[in-house]
Amino acid sequence: MNAAIIAIGGELVNGHTLDTNSQWIATHLENLGFNVQLHINIADREEDIVNAVRYAMRHCGVLVLSGGLGPTQDDVTKLALCRVWGCAMEPREAYRLHLEQLYIKRNKPVPENLGIQYTFPAIARLISNELGTAPGLYIGQDDHHLIALPGVPFEMKHIWVREVEPLLQEHFPAQKLLRHHFEVALVGEVYIEERLTALRMQYPDLYFSYLPFYGSVDFSITATRPGFDAAVFNGVVRDIRRLLEPYIYSESSESIAAAVIRLLQKHTLSIGCAESCSGGFIGHQLTNVPGASEVYLGSLNTYSISAKINILGVPADLISVHTATSREVAEVMAQRAHTVFGSDIGISTTGYIETSEEQPVAFVHTAITNGRELEHHLITLPYDRDANKQYLANRLLFHTYAFIRKYAIAGGAGF
Repeated sequence: MNAAIIAIGGELVNGHTLDTNSQWIATHLENLGFNVQLHINIADREEDIVNAVRYAMRHCGVLVLSGGLGPTQDDVTKLALCRVWGCAMEPREAYRLHLEQLYIKRNKPVPENLGIQYTFPAIARLISNELGTAPGLYIGQDDHHLIALPGVPFEMKHIWVREVEPLLQEHFPAQKLLRHHFEVALVGEVYIEERLTALRMQYPDLYFSYLPFYGSVDFSITATRPGFDAAVFNGVVRDIRRLLEPYIYSESSESIAAAVIRLLQKHTLSIGCAESCSGGFIGHQLTNVPGASEVYLGSLNTYSISAKINILGVPADLISVHTATSREVAEVMAQRAHTVFGSDIGISTTGYIETSEEQPVAFVHTAITNGRELEHHLITLPYDRDANKQYLANRLLFHTYAFIRKYAIAGGAGF
């Protein structure tokens, strides 16, 4: 079943607010087996909403709207839906009582314009909203299913999980499609596509999608029709795993930092960082992962030469001979991180995070050690300063992931 997402709000159209709702809804529709065909952003104008809904209905059987259900004059989604289906607005007395009790419970005065909050399209079924005053709406008419949700993200997500997913599963019990995710690093989408050309040609009912992100690719395959043979699908998954094995760090939608933390936890290992040009960004990525405190011991942000010498203990003569942005210094920094933190693994960065007139190529020397084995990786950076930090983090953390697998899992030296 094809699905469309319509996000309503002038702040979304003019760029003042990022539309995160649509991305979240699309992911969850996909997980339920729907094929998301359309994303539409429109302002809070009744005529625009009517036109957008009618357009989406010509292409999709399921429509999900977010925004425009509140009590202010610019919240006109309900009026627009009445026009689409040719029905009237009607008050719901039970919901009026619910709202009055809610305001009293919250020690707030009951608004004078309460009427608009308990008046809805006559054909709409209300979807409970435990966190706010505006319920969601469900309209099922003429082979179309429309769900309208509040635009407040935490309310929308709560309603979706508690109410909308069960509702969709009730109406589309056989909708679930076979799907498998791979998280891949070091190679781009072109390389992946070339490696999998034969599989794509052999199985035209499988959809291959690629989402690149600064040195990694979120890659997935989806059966485009219900009833695709599960054994055949699992065989394709095994073939992809074999073809891309050196570059896969996860088979679920997780960051490379999360994969590293998970692997460290699995093998009861710890990690410490010595960062220079990355400015603490590697540690930031690792500590974004819940449970990182079990394995992440800390990061020394030794950005200046004096910090490298006086805090980290890099020999001054080593820097004099090789410069602070050299392979030799990166390797000593990783060794010092390993020693200072007493961690099982030490990693480091030093180099140039962006280009300049004096430095036409941005590059970073990185190193990883467990006290016995030592690996060096030179990473050339292709983007601007902010993007280069993300690219560097993804690359170094993937090398760290591979290092752990090599020495902790494959029985290599160390640990």
